[in-house]
Amino acid sequence: MELIQANRGTFYANARVTYPISWALVYYLVNRDGTAYRNSTFRRYLQDLKMQRDDIASFQRRFGRDIGQWQRDFERYILQLEPQVE
Repeated sequence: MELIQANRGTFYANARVTYPISWALVYYLVNRDGTAYRNSTFRRYLQDLKMQRDDIASFQRRFGRDIGQWQRDFERYILQLEPQVE
């Protein structure tokens, strides 16, 4: 959750860490519920942001208020990924 709450200065001051974690987070949020993007929770979250709703409150509403459980699910999802070979 620290990543979600980071301001722009903090994010870019730690870009070597925050940038790849951000990509992992977006990947997780897009793929976690197995639905098509157009019907996804992630798309509704982006719509909330576009309408300038509170980003933290919207994130919690869309993805869950139990931060500890949410973070454990995110970590478990990322760690179980297999490299894609083309």
